Amino acid sequence: MIFDFLDFNTFFFIYGVGFMKKILLSISSVIFIIISIANANSQTKATSDNESKKRQILRNIANEARKPSPDVQKRLMLRSIAQETRKPQYIKFLNILPKAIEIDESLKNANLTYQASVDDAKASRSAIYPKATLTATGQEQDDVKPEAANDNYTQRELKLEIKQSLYDFGENQAAIDTSDLQSQQKFLGINAARNAAILGAARSYIGLKGAQSQLKIALESEARLKKQTGMQDFRVQRGAAVKAEVLQAKNALAGAVAARVMAQGSYELAANDFENKFGFVPQNAELLLPINIPNSLIPKTRKEYRDSVFKNGDQYKQAQIAYKIAEIAADKAFAENFLPSLDFTGTMHYKGDNAGTTGGKTEYIAKVELSMPIELFGTQLNKYNSSVATGKSAGITFNQAKRTVENTVNSNWINYLNSKMNQSNVANQVEIARQFLTNAQIAVKQGRGQMNLVVNAQNALVNAQKSLESTNTNFAVQIYSMLSDMGSLSVKNLQKAVEDDLKMRKERMETQMKINKQRMEERNKKIKEFQENLKKNTKKKTKDN
Repeated sequence: MIFDFLDFNTFFFIYGVGFMKKILLSISSVIFIIISIANANSQTKATSDNESKKRQILRNIANEARKPSPDVQKRLMLRSIAQETRKPQYIKFLNILPKAIEIDESLKNANLTYQASVDDAKASRSAIYPKATLTATGQEQDDVKPEAANDNYTQRELKLEIKQSLYDFGENQAAIDTSDLQSQQKFLGINAARNAAILGAARSYIGLKGAQSQLKIALESEARLKKQTGMQDFRVQRGAAVKAEVLQAKNALAGAVAARVMAQGSYELAANDFENKFGFVPQNAELLLPINIPNSLIPKTRKEYRDSVFKNGDQYKQAQIAYKIAEIAADKAFAENFLPSLDFTGTMHYKGDNAGTTGGKTEYIAKVELSMPIELFGTQLNKYNSSVATGKSAGITFNQAKRTVENTVNSNWINYLNSKMNQSNVANQVEIARQFLTNAQIAVKQGRGQMNLVVNAQNALVNAQKSLESTNTNFAVQIYSMLSDMGSLSVKNLQKAVEDDLKMRKERMETQMKINKQRMEERNKKIKEFQENLKKNTKKKTKDN
């Protein structure tokens, strides 16, 4: 055998080299296979990426193809805008109130008048300050001498005079006080004009809203009677109704048409007033939201209402200032006509080539003057008596203003309470009248009633609805009139009142939820106790049996 002829080393060399070759060939094969697979995967991935890019390009092309054309896009945009436009644009009083204040002419005039009074008050203070007067003159003078040379002079004068009032027994101070009071009065005029502008805007807003509601009631009444008249004609044709009932229905319809025409006229007048106050007319008055009732600003008692009017009411305060001005005028007239005045005057007077004298000179003069007005024929006394009479008249006017305020407070408070109580009563009356009309219509339709019942029920409903709208309108106007008397009408106060009302409602709701939760817990507790007692009783009965 071969092992007999070869030694072990030779055998190992021959066999080991062959074995190593096989291993190397196997490893090489494995590496080749791995590289091939990797290359294949890389090519597959590249191919996949290319396919993805192609698909994305095709998808983008498809999306672009599906996009609407510019004309279609424009139409879609216009349609979207039209849809937004068709959404109801509700109008709030507080949102348009600043516009009404801005365009109010009386308020503009009040502001200008106040600015003029401020300037007058500043000017009146000049009476207590020194007054300076500067005078400069110049002239040519020729002296013609027949037997000698003529003389020529250029006359020049410069005069500076300073005058200071030392004491006038209160005349100048009275003028200053009068100007200040007049300025205060004009400022109150601004507040009064602003209150009047807001009150006028509120009345116009409430008026248009109420007129729209009254028109709606009239239109609904007319439509119901038209339907009822047609039904009655149909019943006559079938012999189910007499001709008199048809005539009665048509007569009621004619009255409803006339009422609708009047309501339409009232609405147009209200719309015209609204335009004057706000500068525009809403296309649909139904979009006017009900005006906010500033509950937090409403006085709780008549005394609170009265005190606020006397403290902050513009009418009363203006009358009070007018009376003070008249009193000061009387004191000023007495000092002006019967009391002396003490003044200091300082003068510097320069004269050049004066009175035919060549050269110049300067004069300095300081003097104190005590002057006493003396007029003949009783002029001073007449002026003083006139001012006194004016002051007495102002006092009477002021007392009248006080009584007027008292009467206004009492009447407004009574009207406010009556309107507040009537709201719920009239609302209940509307519901009763509506139910009455429904029952009457059913009875006539079933042949169990006469047309006069429907007509009477219709009239009762319309009158109740009109009364309710009038009550609500008067109530809102009454509140805003009271706030105007109190000087409380302003955009800031009304906005704060809305916030206070929302806060109060939230607190009331939270309180009610707590009460309901407590009641529920108590109820559940009682139910649990009842169930436990029932269970105990059942067990006891079972045990006894």
